[in-house]
Amino acid sequence: MKTRIVTLLLLLTTLCSAASLQSNFDTCEQQCEQLMCADDDETNQRNDKSILGNNPTMITSVWWLYKADILNAVAEAKKNLGEYASAVELGKQANEIYDQLFGKDNPYYVLSLNNLLAYYFLLGEHKKALELAEEVCSIVRENLGEEHGMYAEAVQNLAELYYKEGDYQKAVELATKAVDIFKLHPDMQANYAGSIAYLANYYFSLGDCEKAMEYGELALNIRKRIFGDRHKEYAMSLNNMANYYHILGDFAKAVEYQTSALNICKSFYPENSPIIASLLDNLACFVFADGDYARAIELEMKALNIRKQLFGEQHTMYAMSLANLAEFYSKSGDSTRAIRLELQALEIYKQVYGTNHPDVGKLLGNLANYYANVDDYSQALELGIQALEIRSIFLPETHPDIPKSLRNMAQYCINLGNYEMALKLGTQALEIFEQIFGENHPDYALALDKLAQVYWHLGDYTNAIKIGTQAFEICEATLAEQHPDYINSLGNLAAYDFYAGNFIEATVLQKRCVSLQKEHILSTFQASTYRNRQTYWNKSKYQMSLLSFFCFEAQTDACNGEIYDNSALFAKGLLLNAETSLRDLILESGDTAAVKQFESMQKIRTVLNKQYEKPIAERKLNCDSLENVAEQMERELVQSSKAYGDFTRNLTISWKDVQKGLSDGDMAVEFISFPKFRVDTILEREGVQYVALTLKKGYDKPKMITLFEESELNAIPENRWYADTALCHLVWGQLGDELRGVKNVYFSPAGALYNIGIEHLPCSATENMGERHNMFRLSSTRELAIGREQPSAKSSALYGGLQYYVPPTELLAYNQKKGYSWRTASRDVFEPLPETKTEVENISALLKGHNYDAPAIYAGDEGTEESFKALSGKRTRIIHLATHGCYITPDEADRQRKSEMQQRLAILRVGNDKGLGTEEDEALTRSYLAMSGGKMCWTSDTIPEGLDDGLLTAQEISRLDLRGCDLVVLSACETGLGDITSEGVMGLQRGFKKAGVQSIVMSLWKVADRPTQEFMTEFYRHLTAGEGKRASFLAAQRFLKEKYPTNLPQDDGRPPYWASFIILDPEVR
Repeated sequence: MKTRIVTLLLLLTTLCSAASLQSNFDTCEQQCEQLMCADDDETNQRNDKSILGNNPTMITSVWWLYKADILNAVAEAKKNLGEYASAVELGKQANEIYDQLFGKDNPYYVLSLNNLLAYYFLLGEHKKALELAEEVCSIVRENLGEEHGMYAEAVQNLAELYYKEGDYQKAVELATKAVDIFKLHPDMQANYAGSIAYLANYYFSLGDCEKAMEYGELALNIRKRIFGDRHKEYAMSLNNMANYYHILGDFAKAVEYQTSALNICKSFYPENSPIIASLLDNLACFVFADGDYARAIELEMKALNIRKQLFGEQHTMYAMSLANLAEFYSKSGDSTRAIRLELQALEIYKQVYGTNHPDVGKLLGNLANYYANVDDYSQALELGIQALEIRSIFLPETHPDIPKSLRNMAQYCINLGNYEMALKLGTQALEIFEQIFGENHPDYALALDKLAQVYWHLGDYTNAIKIGTQAFEICEATLAEQHPDYINSLGNLAAYDFYAGNFIEATVLQKRCVSLQKEHILSTFQASTYRNRQTYWNKSKYQMSLLSFFCFEAQTDACNGEIYDNSALFAKGLLLNAETSLRDLILESGDTAAVKQFESMQKIRTVLNKQYEKPIAERKLNCDSLENVAEQMERELVQSSKAYGDFTRNLTISWKDVQKGLSDGDMAVEFISFPKFRVDTILEREGVQYVALTLKKGYDKPKMITLFEESELNAIPENRWYADTALCHLVWGQLGDELRGVKNVYFSPAGALYNIGIEHLPCSATENMGERHNMFRLSSTRELAIGREQPSAKSSALYGGLQYYVPPTELLAYNQKKGYSWRTASRDVFEPLPETKTEVENISALLKGHNYDAPAIYAGDEGTEESFKALSGKRTRIIHLATHGCYITPDEADRQRKSEMQQRLAILRVGNDKGLGTEEDEALTRSYLAMSGGKMCWTSDTIPEGLDDGLLTAQEISRLDLRGCDLVVLSACETGLGDITSEGVMGLQRGFKKAGVQSIVMSLWKVADRPTQEFMTEFYRHLTAGEGKRASFLAAQRFLKEKYPTNLPQDDGRPPYWASFIILDPEVR
């Protein structure tokens, strides 16, 4: 019968295992009861009674023992499934049964208690786990003695829990004790190695890197001898060693060891296991330290998603990933998002550990940095002091986190102008770093640089250069050239030299800094989402402006080529070019799954923008979660796009490539503007300087021509721009020698020149610039080096004669009849434009029979927002929009947000949520075109659910696919205006460019209805006669100038009608 009972136990174990895998304890328990009760054979009954001594209590006890074993097995399975709360409940039941059956001194109880404390730990209840671990140690010590292997295991578990509680010294004492006990047991070498590995980690956390490396290497060698170099235990030692190399500043070695550890563990653990998440988390940190921010974010997002699935969103492991992401985003320039994530992580840690814990101190220190990055230095200093106070409780002075706190606070003091305190803190940090690492370490170099900055601000340039040079030399010895800290150190040294009057030396250093910065930007872009690219570029671009300023002050042309390549070709339209190239790669890849994912991402972002237009209380969707979903989709698309090509390829075009596109009689002109600083006062701006970079065939390098300061431009009233030659002389006068003999001028404006038709400026009483030269306005002279396909489509869509008030129910019925898709909102007020109906009728008649298909005309109530969005993906060659246009400036938007206008104009709510969406989304939403029904928000009618509001924003246009559209004509007011950035104009032109349009005709101010209709009719008359876009534009301009040499009385004082419009990116030949 004894054999039968053993067989029964084995069968129960098998059944319990199967049941646990199915997470089905009830079925397992029923099977147990059936096995205990099913045998009615008398012999077996007799045998049972003889073995059990005919004792019913014994039978009951055996049944409860089986039940406890089943509970334990199911609890383990629940743990493996990540269901830790269920594992705790089942483990508690099993533990209670063992206690009642055998008492607390029995191995069954102790093993069950060990399991239970592990479940509590995984659940995040560390204090409860610590309490149980103390009990286990006590029981084992009393029953087995202090030299038993099981006692060593119990002590090691206790050490780990003290470590998690932040008591690193206690952890070291206990782990040392466990190591000494394991050393007595030759048969427990694996445990011995494991305990040594733990001890190394504890020393590491105490800041004793020497002992951490010593014990870490010992554990690594023992595990390699026992298990070989493809075992998971060996991989764990590799992971530990990677941590130590990371803190010692050998980031490449850290990445190498961690990558090996991850690859080994993938053979032992499923992809969504806690071990894989931890390894990904560490690798992200090491890749980040090595300067690859985009790759770090990608890896950490994987870890975050695994931890969310396993632990939920209130666990410290999830919070750890949030905190790491916050740091990565902050370094990438997105400190607003970093603050939001860090606060979320901090709240979780406080709930688990309370406010007095080293990890809470670490998060507070990080949060201080992020507030400093958004210029809130007082808040940063306050948080930094809190962080240091907490860290000082738990950590020795020689722990790296202590001098890091001091160094960071030195920076906050510099920014607050408290240089005396900054010098004191920086010196203290430097001394501690030297004690920990010696002088040849990146952290020591960064501390040196803080001191150099203090001396720089104090005007002691000699010491600033001396210390800055020492910092840079250490970076040179310990970091790769593309590392951001190396680049920043180089840039800082250039600034110290510049203010010391060493202009040439500063220019040489800044030139190298910009070159490396550009390489890092390109590398980062290739693995980044649009938002990450935007924030990182906003953080990095000032270095290129400084190169222009340094060269300008040094009066040297040695860097003209670099300035043309970087401040012009690279910087102008950088983000736009990267995004449209990525889109084209995906949509033209032939990969249907990728195309579908791209379209889904665009839809999510469209929904997001509509949510941002609503008051927060009325939003039905979680915008934060939607942002994360869209960003994850984009991250996957960025990775998959590498199989189709490099979407940053056009960003590497140089002035030499542009020069190859020039012929005799051609000249390329890149206008650039940059801040101008006082040379005798650090970082005090004294205006904005404009220069022109000119390039001709045969030049050995571009020329830089000094033009004017922005204050000189602002001094010329708008009504004089085209009335006399003052503005023309200011903009083009200094280029007189360069323009001599030039037929074609290919120019790209900058700054305030974006909003002026400088190609139309009168250069004499009888001639303007566009009549003297063939003037081509380009987004960038990069266009001369890019081959463009000739349009093949023959279709066109014409909008005009729109009815701005249409009852919403009628609009909805029309849209439903046409099968358009729609959304909701509410916005502005417009008067009828009768000439626009004539305009589109004239254009339609001209297009018919001139190599174009019959145009689709949208007039009256048919020109809805939905009808325009339905053009997406249709390859329409010409789109003409004759309607009202509007651009709301940031200042005007702020004023209107404070009035009842926000209740009418939902677009004004975009941007109110700091950290949600992007700056570009907010800017593009303030430029729009009025479509049919656009007057709805000014009536008392409620817009039905499922109907657009009739205002087509640049942001909505940017989500469309208008590739194949050769020409968009915006016959409306202010369609060429927008926020001015280094990228160009953030308005309607940006929206259409993002959608894929080649050429755009647009206006720079309010335009009159009748003259505009006549201008447009004349433009299409020449276009349909076979003339090019630019030639047709000039012909229409001449026509209008002859017919209206002066404006009509009602428009007196405004710029002339003929100068109202510009054409962007026409054909260049």
